[in-house]
Amino acid sequence: MVRIAIRQEDTLAQDIALNVFRVLDALHNLPTPASEMTEYWAVNPNDYTLARPSKKARTQDKAATSRSTERCTVPYEHCVQFESCWLGLLKQPLTLEMYKHILLRLHKHVIPHMAHPPSLLNFLVHIYDQGGVISVLALSSLFTLIQHHNLNYPDFYAKLYTLFDRNMFHVKYRSRFCRLAIKFLSSTKLSAHLIAAFIKRMA
Repeated sequence: MVRIAIRQEDTLAQDIALNVFRVLDALHNLPTPASEMTEYWAVNPNDYTLARPSKKARTQDKAATSRSTERCTVPYEHCVQFESCWLGLLKQPLTLEMYKHILLRLHKHVIPHMAHPPSLLNFLVHIYDQGGVISVLALSSLFTLIQHHNLNYPDFYAKLYTLFDRNMFHVKYRSRFCRLAIKFLSSTKLSAHLIAAFIKRMA
């Protein structure tokens, strides 16, 4: 099942996770070319110099300082750290509401800025396997990985098929589910047999 923080000892971790989510959710439009890096929340790394008490210390630190400065000004490194923060957050005990907020944002605000989007697969598959509303919210991100990042997930349509039941059409996100289902089933690569199975399921 989805890991939801319900124990008393999880309260602090839950509060920390919520604060981390709020910070990460505020990060939009990560720079693509280095030329877009015009503002820093801290000291500009190009102007940053360590306190160097001696010539020997300066010599020893020169290479490490140079590498660190270069990483700060490379857009890809920003994506690596951005991804690391999100993956770390997803390992924490989260409330059901936090899961919903996160899943509603992943495909538009997180995946495009990740260094390696397929690293979300285990998390999304775990959510998708739960069934019900929480699975519907994982659909967009999972399909994005399959369509745009060449991810192979053979059970995608089998799981989608199981979501088609009477209860699904009475939940809050039913219109979202229907729009996504139409999008997924519009693929020209699907067999007539598969489409027929879905039609029969909805009849």
